[in-house]
Amino acid sequence: MKSNSRLIHEFHECDTHPPPPPSPPLPSPLPSTSLNQTQRPMTHSCVSAHFPDLPPLLEIERNQSLTLMNSHFSITTPVPLLPSQVEVGAIHCRPAKPLPQDLEAWIAGAGSAGVIYFSLGSIARGETMPPQYRQAFVEAFRRLPQRMLWKYEGELEGLPDNVRLSSWLPQQDVLGKWATAAWR
Repeated sequence: MKSNSRLIHEFHECDTHPPPPPSPPLPSPLPSTSLNQTQRPMTHSCVSAHFPDLPPLLEIERNQSLTLMNSHFSITTPVPLLPSQVEVGAIHCRPAKPLPQDLEAWIAGAGSAGVIYFSLGSIARGETMPPQYRQAFVEAFRRLPQRMLWKYEGELEGLPDNVRLSSWLPQQDVLGKWATAAWR
């Protein structure tokens, strides 16, 4: 996984302005995901075949006047940005709405230990996880003092009392609760 500062640096590579030097230097020697001289023509021909009226990708890259970046200075490594680059990380966030009463009561019952929200996202489904991994998660959750709110599409038997499954959860509202101690 790449750090935000590396991604920002790579973004500068396709921006029309010369990139400012990384500050501080890039934290890891990960390879670049930028297109090289061989990949760029191949990508262009593929895009042109499906979108014949689209200008060349390089022209689009060089014609941008504003770049909205999904990052925020408070949680990324400081890097210089160009005037045309605006960090808008968390722009989609809003104040938490009330949760359903049963969920609100369950979270409140966690007391000072709080709740950990565990979700593998919408692409990785917990029910397709190999059984030994599922069991490892259950055993790890059993040892925690926090209550575990696990977004899981299915049913599991033998869950400890501190684990609650749900196939869908209002993520922003759960994360907006002070009792939510951590999330993944």
